[in-house]
Amino acid sequence: NGTHTVVVTNTLTTCQNSVQFTVNCDCATPAELTLPQNTGSVCVGDSAFINNVTFGGATNLVNVTSNGTGSFSATTFTTSPFNIIYIPSSDDAGKTITITLTTNDPDGTGSCAPETINYSLTVRNNPIGSITGNQLVCVGQDVTLVASGGLTYNWSDGGGMSNSATFNDITQKDTFSVYIIDAFGCKDT
Repeated sequence: NGTHTVVVTNTLTTCQNSVQFTVNCDCATPAELTLPQNTGSVCVGDSAFINNVTFGGATNLVNVTSNGTGSFSATTFTTSPFNIIYIPSSDDAGKTITITLTTNDPDGTGSCAPETINYSLTVRNNPIGSITGNQLVCVGQDVTLVASGGLTYNWSDGGGMSNSATFNDITQKDTFSVYIIDAFGCKDT
């Protein structure tokens, strides 16, 4: 609020001109809404956490919506700070979801505008791992299995943390598995 002056100077001629204008927004305590970050990512099957969201001014309520098909732990918040939990659905995979936070009209009369902030959430697909190798071996033989589809691997039964694992002296029918993680931390088993 108040009267402001803008002075424009032509850098070639050094001529100046000024304009005075008055701002009166009739809102003594406008809405305030703050996100600690505006973007994030999550893997399908995991929850996205947006922590330490704050609001102030005369605002006493924030509503949360999205264009995704996942679910929220809550969609209305009345205390600050607060945390948002979004659980993406399988339909959200491979998409960027916009989560929209909107305050109420702080003074309730319409002269103070609500504040709106968007959070962009990238929902990443999980890797699709595969294992190749001989599935039939004779008693006492070794078997080497090779996994693909990830960046890091962790085999069951002491198979190690390489993409390939050799299991020695097979004496009975057994099942081996590998935990696969991609570059984004998304997982498959």
